[in-house]
Amino acid sequence: IDTGDLIERKSFAIHDGMTQEQVLVKTAFIGSQLIKRVGNKLRQEQKIKAISCLETPNYFPLPNQNATEAYLKKHRFFRLRDLFGILNRPL
Repeated sequence: IDTGDLIERKSFAIHDGMTQEQVLVKTAFIGSQLIKRVGNKLRQEQKIKAISCLETPNYFPLPNQNATEAYLKKHRFFRLRDLFGILNRPL
């Protein structure tokens, strides 16, 4: 949806068998680390260089009903053991 430049980014592997919930949690965790990194740079008055996201901007619309149904047949949103694992982590 947003085709503007980035100020930080990090790639990570998505493995077979990962649930959507695991991917979302991992994304949120990495995102919080990147926000902290940018905040530290700003506090130290370091220059933040824009990173070009795409040579040619693309728009990826939300999936339609058929695509959603096909995804749900192959993947699960979450597993209860993953949820309990997150809840049992120390703060």
